[in-house]
Amino acid sequence: MEKFNLLFNSPSDWTMFGDRISQVRAQEMFPMLVARTKERKPMSYGELAAHFDLAWAMPIMRAVICTTGTLYRLERNQLPQAQFAWNHGKIPRIANMVTKSNDAPAGFVAEQLPHQNPAIDFDTLLKKIWDYDKWDEVQKALGLSG
Repeated sequence: MEKFNLLFNSPSDWTMFGDRISQVRAQEMFPMLVARTKERKPMSYGELAAHFDLAWAMPIMRAVICTTGTLYRLERNQLPQAQFAWNHGKIPRIANMVTKSNDAPAGFVAEQLPHQNPAIDFDTLLKKIWDYDKWDEVQKALGLSG
């Protein structure tokens, strides 16, 4: 069984570039999420766990965190692995569309939605992710294929 540790040792651990299992999973997961945006359908932690042949979904959380950290660093041009400089501003956090099995927001997303200013509901958050028209460019900048 994989050891699970939510702690990160350095900022580079927060990206999908590295040899940790969560980083490798994030690299594989990202194109799956991009494809799902085109279907306008969330993806559950359970679906991802099944894809990676995991008995439980908790290890997927680390891959989600790595995906979010990667986008954060890409949009600030702090990602040495990027294929080119990112000049397109803020990137929606695609990992926010990873849900509980009932398509409800999970974890941190569920906790933070009520505290947004201005207030935002989960459907609006998903719409922003799905309507973002630069996912293919993001994938290209990350050197990932779909």
